[in-house]
Amino acid sequence: MRFCYLCGQSRSNESFSGKGMGSRICKRCRRLPKDKISQLLAEDEIIGFLTQSKISQKNIQRIVEIQAKYNGDLKDKADLIFEISQVTPRKRHRVKIIKEKHPILMDKIKKSVLADIFYFTFGENCFGEHPGDFENLPLEIYEDKDICDDRDFEYEELPF
Repeated sequence: MRFCYLCGQSRSNESFSGKGMGSRICKRCRRLPKDKISQLLAEDEIIGFLTQSKISQKNIQRIVEIQAKYNGDLKDKADLIFEISQVTPRKRHRVKIIKEKHPILMDKIKKSVLADIFYFTFGENCFGEHPGDFENLPLEIYEDKDICDDRDFEYEELPF
Protein backbone atom coordinates (compact mmCIF):
# COMPACT_ATOMS: atom_id res chain seq x y z
CA MET A 1 0.00 0.00 0.00
CA ARG A 2 1.21 3.46 -0.91
CA PHE A 3 -0.07 6.94 -0.20
CA CYS A 4 -1.06 9.23 -3.09
CA TYR A 5 0.08 12.85 -2.67
CA LEU A 6 -2.89 14.29 -4.56
CA CYS A 7 -5.99 12.42 -3.47
CA GLY A 8 -4.67 11.53 -0.02
CA GLN A 9 -5.69 7.88 -0.18
CA SER A 10 -3.73 4.72 0.42
CA ARG A 11 -3.86 2.60 -2.67
CA SER A 12 -2.39 -0.70 -3.76
CA ASN A 13 1.10 -0.85 -5.27
CA GLU A 14 -0.40 -1.65 -8.67
CA SER A 15 -2.07 1.77 -8.67
CA PHE A 16 1.32 3.46 -8.97
CA SER A 17 3.83 3.35 -11.79
CA GLY A 18 7.23 4.69 -12.69
CA LYS A 19 9.98 6.30 -10.72
CA GLY A 20 10.19 9.71 -9.11
CA MET A 21 6.88 11.52 -8.89
CA GLY A 22 5.14 8.59 -10.62
CA SER A 23 5.71 6.52 -7.52
CA ARG A 24 3.91 9.12 -5.41
CA ILE A 25 0.85 9.90 -7.52
CA CYS A 26 -1.65 7.15 -8.33
CA LYS A 27 -2.73 6.32 -11.90
CA ARG A 28 -6.18 7.80 -11.34
CA CYS A 29 -4.75 11.17 -10.34
CA ARG A 30 -2.22 11.00 -13.21
CA ARG A 31 -5.17 11.25 -15.62
CA LEU A 32 -5.93 14.76 -14.37
CA PRO A 33 -4.71 17.69 -16.49
CA LYS A 34 -1.12 18.71 -15.75
CA ASP A 35 -2.25 22.19 -14.72
CA LYS A 36 -4.53 20.71 -12.07
CA ILE A 37 -1.77 18.39 -10.80
CA SER A 38 0.73 21.24 -10.52
CA GLN A 39 -1.86 23.43 -8.79
CA LEU A 40 -2.64 20.74 -6.19
CA LEU A 41 1.05 20.10 -5.55
CA ALA A 42 1.74 23.83 -5.18
CA GLU A 43 -1.15 24.14 -2.72
CA ASP A 44 0.24 21.31 -0.58
CA GLU A 45 3.68 22.90 -0.77
CA ILE A 46 2.64 26.33 0.50
CA ILE A 47 0.48 24.84 3.25
CA GLY A 48 3.51 22.80 4.30
CA PHE A 49 5.40 26.04 4.90
CA LEU A 50 3.21 26.70 7.95
CA THR A 51 4.38 23.51 9.63
CA GLN A 52 8.09 24.22 9.14
CA SER A 53 10.08 25.65 12.04
CA LYS A 54 11.20 28.56 9.84
CA ILE A 55 9.94 29.90 6.55
CA SER A 56 13.25 30.49 4.76
CA GLN A 57 14.11 32.97 2.00
CA LYS A 58 13.94 30.17 -0.56
CA ASN A 59 10.44 29.34 0.68
CA ILE A 60 9.46 33.00 0.36
CA GLN A 61 10.82 33.07 -3.21
CA ARG A 62 8.72 29.99 -3.99
CA ILE A 63 5.62 31.66 -2.51
CA VAL A 64 6.23 34.70 -4.76
CA GLU A 65 6.54 32.38 -7.79
CA ILE A 66 3.23 30.73 -6.89
CA GLN A 67 1.59 34.14 -6.43
CA ALA A 68 2.68 35.13 -9.93
CA LYS A 69 1.75 31.84 -11.61
CA TYR A 70 -1.69 31.03 -10.15
CA ASN A 71 -4.96 32.88 -9.64
CA GLY A 72 -7.97 32.53 -7.40
CA ASP A 73 -7.99 30.57 -4.18
CA LEU A 74 -4.39 29.40 -4.44
CA LYS A 75 -3.16 32.97 -4.94
CA ASP A 76 -5.13 34.07 -1.87
CA LYS A 77 -3.53 31.32 0.21
CA ALA A 78 -0.08 32.25 -1.08
CA ASP A 79 -0.69 35.93 -0.30
CA LEU A 80 -1.72 35.11 3.25
CA ILE A 81 1.22 32.79 3.89
CA PHE A 82 3.54 35.46 2.44
CA GLU A 83 2.13 37.98 4.93
CA ILE A 84 2.59 35.50 7.78
CA SER A 85 6.19 34.87 6.69
CA GLN A 86 6.92 38.59 6.71
CA VAL A 87 5.51 39.02 10.22
CA THR A 88 6.85 35.86 11.87
CA PRO A 89 9.10 33.63 9.79
CA ARG A 90 9.74 31.37 12.79
CA LYS A 91 7.04 29.02 14.05
CA ARG A 92 7.75 29.53 17.74
CA HIS A 93 5.31 32.07 19.24
CA ARG A 94 3.85 32.71 15.76
CA VAL A 95 0.26 32.73 16.99
CA LYS A 96 1.07 34.89 20.00
CA ILE A 97 2.89 37.50 17.90
CA ILE A 98 0.14 37.62 15.27
CA LYS A 99 -2.58 37.88 17.94
CA GLU A 100 -0.89 40.63 19.92
CA LYS A 101 0.84 42.73 17.28
CA HIS A 102 -1.11 42.04 14.08
CA PRO A 103 -4.82 41.56 14.87
CA ILE A 104 -5.83 42.48 11.30
CA LEU A 105 -3.76 39.60 9.97
CA MET A 106 -5.35 37.26 12.53
CA ASP A 107 -8.80 38.33 11.31
CA LYS A 108 -7.75 37.57 7.73
CA ILE A 109 -6.60 34.12 8.80
CA LYS A 110 -9.88 33.47 10.62
CA LYS A 111 -11.90 34.33 7.53
CA SER A 112 -9.73 32.42 5.08
CA VAL A 113 -9.64 28.83 3.91
CA LEU A 114 -6.41 28.44 5.91
CA ALA A 115 -8.28 28.81 9.21
CA ASP A 116 -8.78 25.08 9.69
CA ILE A 117 -5.15 24.33 8.79
CA PHE A 118 -3.93 27.08 11.12
CA TYR A 119 -6.15 25.73 13.89
CA PHE A 120 -4.89 22.15 13.61
CA THR A 121 -1.26 23.23 13.23
CA PHE A 122 -1.11 25.60 16.20
CA GLY A 123 -3.68 24.17 18.59
CA GLU A 124 -7.05 24.88 20.03
CA ASN A 125 -6.35 28.30 21.52
CA CYS A 126 -4.97 29.97 18.41
CA PHE A 127 -8.13 31.97 17.63
CA GLY A 128 -9.86 32.56 20.92
CA GLU A 129 -9.50 32.22 24.63
CA HIS A 130 -11.19 28.84 24.56
CA PRO A 131 -11.78 26.24 21.84
CA GLY A 132 -15.49 27.06 21.62
CA ASP A 133 -14.68 30.20 19.62
CA PHE A 134 -13.45 28.06 16.76
CA GLU A 135 -16.84 26.46 16.20
CA ASN A 136 -18.38 29.81 15.20
CA LEU A 137 -15.86 30.59 12.45
CA PRO A 138 -16.99 30.58 8.81
CA LEU A 139 -14.80 27.75 7.56
CA GLU A 140 -14.62 25.91 4.30
CA ILE A 141 -14.05 22.34 5.43
CA TYR A 142 -12.69 19.74 3.10
CA GLU A 143 -14.61 16.65 4.16
CA ASP A 144 -13.52 14.44 1.31
CA LYS A 145 -10.19 15.15 -0.34
CA ASP A 146 -10.57 12.36 -2.92
CA ILE A 147 -10.36 14.29 -6.18
CA CYS A 148 -11.00 11.18 -8.25
CA ASP A 149 -14.61 10.68 -7.10
CA ASP A 150 -16.15 12.49 -10.07
CA ARG A 151 -15.20 9.64 -12.41
CA ASP A 152 -17.02 6.36 -12.71
CA PHE A 153 -14.79 3.61 -11.38
CA GLU A 154 -15.88 0.11 -10.63
CA TYR A 155 -14.73 -1.27 -7.31
CA GLU A 156 -14.50 -4.98 -6.75
CA GLU A 157 -15.96 -6.58 -3.66
CA LEU A 158 -13.33 -8.21 -1.51
CA PRO A 159 -13.98 -11.91 -0.73
CA PHE A 160 -13.57 -11.51 3.04
